[in-house]
Amino acid sequence: MNTANTLLCLALNIHHASRGAPENGQITATIVTMSLAGWQTEYICK
Repeated sequence: MNTANTLLCLALNIHHASRGAPENGQITATIVTMSLAGWQTEYICK
């Protein structure tokens, strides 16, 4: 998977997980998403 697709998946996940949340909520959603993916970018969209 290329970088653009990975970033799109991450952005969509953050949007859905923290819609309406302040910036720190979005950062938390990012950390949780990356943690669930084992910090491996190839697993973000799976």
